[in-house]
Amino acid sequence: MDWVWWLEYGDLLLGFLLLWWLAGRLPGKARWYVVSFGIGWLALLGWQRHRARERLQQLDQRRSQLQQQLQQLNQQAQQMEMQNQQLAQQARELAQQSSELRQQLQQLAEGDSELSERRAGIQAQLSETEQQAIDVQRENQQLLERLQQLQQWRELAGSSE
Repeated sequence: MDWVWWLEYGDLLLGFLLLWWLAGRLPGKARWYVVSFGIGWLALLGWQRHRARERLQQLDQRRSQLQQQLQQLNQQAQQMEMQNQQLAQQARELAQQSSELRQQLQQLAEGDSELSERRAGIQAQLSETEQQAIDVQRENQQLLERLQQLQQWRELAGSSE
């Protein structure tokens, strides 16, 4: 750190020594004007360098903070890209499942129409069969009535003998 100080402020020290040597060679009143002005000028240069160094350190700290923030943002961006890829994969899977469900729904709709046709056919057969059963029952009733008449005639014929 000592060498850095000498590199930054050594020329000001050398300028001060040169000013002191020069002031020793000047006559009375002019000497104090030159020394006052020279010391003021050297102090101003020293203060500017000191402020510039402080500002440089502040900017360096800020740069370090920004680099850390940039690293964090890069990490977050990578995480978001990974999440985006996962979400894209899920979207593709959902789209595929949706397509499969649509196909199944279409098959079911086609199956429903077939079932409706079968139901209509079975209903027609059922009503036809019920009508036949009614007809058979009517014929059976008629046959029973004839048998009863025949039985009555037999009884009448058997009692008349």
